Amino acid sequence: MEQQKKKKKVGVIIAICSAALVLVLGAAVYLPLVYANGNANPPHLFEKKYVSEYDLDYGETAYKVYKNWNVRKNNYNGPDNLYVWYSGEKSTAREHLSFMVFNSSSQSKKAFNNMHEHYQNYRGVEEEGENWFAGWEPDVCDASIYSMVYLEDNVLIMAELEIIGEWPVIVSDEDDTVITPEPVKTGFDSGTLKDYVIKHSDDLKDFVLNTVLAS
Repeated sequence: MEQQKKKKKVGVIIAICSAALVLVLGAAVYLPLVYANGNANPPHLFEKKYVSEYDLDYGETAYKVYKNWNVRKNNYNGPDNLYVWYSGEKSTAREHLSFMVFNSSSQSKKAFNNMHEHYQNYRGVEEEGENWFAGWEPDVCDASIYSMVYLEDNVLIMAELEIIGEWPVIVSDEDDTVITPEPVKTGFDSGTLKDYVIKHSDDLKDFVLNTVLAS
């Protein structure tokens, strides 16, 4: 009788372990397929904490971590983030962009919404679509910058589409001629750069996360 009870307990334990194994294996197969097809956002359990795990103190900058790409860790004015930008001579569209990386997609969404509101309250959002908007950037001195912000998972992609200098005018002493500065060109047509971000947002996210930050 006692032996039968022991066998029963062993059977129950085996059944529980088997069920748990099936659930784990099922999740390992099913969840990546769901997320790959864009049907759900990965739970925070599976998200890498890029900001928390990056080896920088807050306020510190690492220069040329990958070629001329730089990284600064920020913990002010919103969720903690890594600000990534290029400081060399710019010859490609990607080098004209900057990025903000967050620990989670919920944090990047919060920052995106805050920025949208800030732009709207400044001079208004002039263009927007799914996961992006463009308008005149607030809090800029001596220039007007028409910028685009794109939300891609836990990354914000930012592009300066147009820069207009607003330095004090220069007056010629000879004939009182007023000389106004020319608009600063980004090197890429604004529409081209905007379309580039929209078309390649996933590749750009992959580049900053798996190339720059992984260097």
